[in-house]
Amino acid sequence: MKNKHLTKMMVAAGVLAASNASAMEQRIMPFFSAGVGGGGDVLIKHEYFNGSTMETEEVSAGSGISITGGMDFPLNKFALLRGSVTYKNDFLAEVEGDVNFSRVPFELSLMLGNPRHKVGAGLAYHHNVRLRCRVDHVCNTTYHFDDQVGFTAQYEFRTMGIWGEMSAFGIKYTDIDYKEKMTGQEVDGSGFDLYMSMFF
Repeated sequence: MKNKHLTKMMVAAGVLAASNASAMEQRIMPFFSAGVGGGGDVLIKHEYFNGSTMETEEVSAGSGISITGGMDFPLNKFALLRGSVTYKNDFLAEVEGDVNFSRVPFELSLMLGNPRHKVGAGLAYHHNVRLRCRVDHVCNTTYHFDDQVGFTAQYEFRTMGIWGEMSAFGIKYTDIDYKEKMTGQEVDGSGFDLYMSMFF
């Protein structure tokens, strides 16, 4: 009789532990990401003399360094909804002035997979898209682009690094076009981003 009671208690404890573990796995998780991307049409090209050779820098519509903050909302063990906001900027470093292409993407994605591997797809809304050029005797203007909606696809790998399971590496593709407000000229802003995330 005692063995039966002991077995029931152990089963109940196991179920409770599994439930708690599942709840922990499925809690809402804020995250922070940093990444770098490439691709899209070339917007500005700059050539400069570097010692003994000519070097070239470019600002592209799909390239840049990005900083992202967001939250993962679990739907079940295999799916989550991810919302995020990013600041992304591509710039010229070797100029006496300020040349950069900036935008603020808002993204909503559905991510599917297991705790280690996830794939996802979603929508991206790019806001405050502008190309600014402020270089003496070269340019002094800012080009503003319409807000645009695009699509994203990504793969993410959760790592057991120094932060345990609270970090991840990923690659994301964004498909989007931009239209300049004054001229109506369209440019391809599509490209790939490599990123690293930390979850809290």
